[in-house]
Amino acid sequence: MSERVAAWIRQSLADLAHARKALAEDSHDWTCYAASQAAEKALKAGLLALGAESVWGHNLVALLDRIGKEAALEIPRTALDDARVLTQFNVMARYPVGDETIAPSDLLTRAQAVEAVAAAERMIDLVQTHVLGT
Repeated sequence: MSERVAAWIRQSLADLAHARKALAEDSHDWTCYAASQAAEKALKAGLLALGAESVWGHNLVALLDRIGKEAALEIPRTALDDARVLTQFNVMARYPVGDETIAPSDLLTRAQAVEAVAAAERMIDLVQTHVLGT
């Protein structure tokens, strides 16, 4: 594994640790955002490991689809569902929504935060197991 890929994985795992800490502190908005970031960075590590020159974007579905194509890997429907959920948190967990009077800290629930962490864990595992072979 290149140093560049290793750095992306280390940051992915650091973001996951931050998500777990935020969950323990009942900070559901930050849990969801950090979980989304953890998964995104793992996917980007996977793409870099597959030879991508650059990895841009926050759409986890697109990143996961790209990994599937470049690694000739059939992506499970459950992983795509995880990517869809986590992609939403990139914005929804950081900015007021709707009529902009609903803060993410008022909107996101513990159940969503727990699922976000679990989804990020699954995404990281998918990359580590099927792309990085670790």
